[in-house]
Amino acid sequence: MRCLDSISNQEYENYELIVVDSSNDSCIRKIVEQYPKAKYIKSKNYERSAKRNEGAELAEGKYLAIIDSDMILDKTVISESYQRFSGDESLRMLCIPERSSGHGFWSRCKSLERSLYDKIIWMQAARVFKRETFIEFNGYDPENIGSEDYELPRRVEYKYGTKCLSIIESKVTQQEGKITLLGQLRKKMYYSKSFVKYSQGIETKESFKLQSSLAYRYWIFFKHSNKARENFPLWAGAILLKTLEFTAGGLGYIYYKSMSYVTKK
Repeated sequence: MRCLDSISNQEYENYELIVVDSSNDSCIRKIVEQYPKAKYIKSKNYERSAKRNEGAELAEGKYLAIIDSDMILDKTVISESYQRFSGDESLRMLCIPERSSGHGFWSRCKSLERSLYDKIIWMQAARVFKRETFIEFNGYDPENIGSEDYELPRRVEYKYGTKCLSIIESKVTQQEGKITLLGQLRKKMYYSKSFVKYSQGIETKESFKLQSSLAYRYWIFFKHSNKARENFPLWAGAILLKTLEFTAGGLGYIYYKSMSYVTKK
């Protein structure tokens, strides 16, 4: 409900809200029906890329904001996005800086890490699109589970150039509950399956080189060494978490790449 509340409380009021649900929880529909602008869609698609595409097909507006159910939006996200699109015809998509909200040490580490990427546009996920552009590129790759938030923007950027993408100041906060180290590493290994295709795509391979560079991530951390002075244990924990995530993701990438090679042979 916090996600829907944050959408309902937006400064910009001329929007439609489409909720695509594939769960077996009958309570979700009852919750959605409490919001006058919300349209509930029962989906047979279980992967989020397919569900997002389904919602986009049904949308009637000129722009799409792709929001996950665990996100809380600043009240100016939609209004700022609309203003940015209205003021620049070359724009086709916008990134929203992200934060994490959760319990425990590792959740705080993840939130600190995300704060370091605010001005690094290729580290952000584009979540607001011109609908015509989203449809032109057939939306997200339904077979991509893990890197879809970055893969679609790279395809658009490859065709239209870097000026088609920008970033707003308003933020979105992911409600992550209590992040555990083991859970985070399992998630990275699971998502690493999509990294194989992402690393080999004509439109995405250059971004993969940057995003998969642990040395570059270290540079970002040390560039913001003021965070260490503010809270060294948190800063050091964020570096450790990122190192272990890269290790888990790298091992998964090697495994899935080898499996892909065996299958081709």
